[in-house]
Amino acid sequence: MDLMKKLSKKAKERKSSVVAVSEEVIEQPEEQPEPTQDSSLIHFMNVLLSSEFCFYFQAHTFHWNVEGINFTEYHDLFSKIYSQVFDFVDVIAEQIRALDEFPVSNLNLVLDLSPVKPNNTESNPRDMVKSLLLNNGLIIQSATLAYDLAEKQNKLGLSNFLQDLIDKHNKIGWMLRASSKGE
Repeated sequence: MDLMKKLSKKAKERKSSVVAVSEEVIEQPEEQPEPTQDSSLIHFMNVLLSSEFCFYFQAHTFHWNVEGINFTEYHDLFSKIYSQVFDFVDVIAEQIRALDEFPVSNLNLVLDLSPVKPNNTESNPRDMVKSLLLNNGLIIQSATLAYDLAEKQNKLGLSNFLQDLIDKHNKIGWMLRASSKGE
């Protein structure tokens, strides 16, 4: 049986309803249920949101508390990072709302969900950079998991956003690695 006959046969087998519009007849397939959103995508978006929030807090406290001979350079670096990441937090929350879900809004839950644990006991700028670099890698992992789920669910806008976020965190990683060399 050739391809056209197979397609014709499948079309005849498909249940359909007929809707008359004026004098035209339009064939419509029976209603299909709306695809359900995978709750793991929302979970990983909230993990990402929580991670970004903890990373923001860590970078901001490092900005406040950095000391040493290269104070100005580290102070400015941490400022650049926390400012950029603060903007990410808002957009991630808005992306969750665009999925018709609610972002995490409880600080205890934020801390529980986040693999980023803001340990702000570092006093040496190099240790601060190492801590941020480690946590930046955790955010990239979280964003990659969310990206994979968004791709599987054909959430193209979200997956594009997540690709861009991963690129921005790769740049943050580069800045952190570059600033820790040569000391």
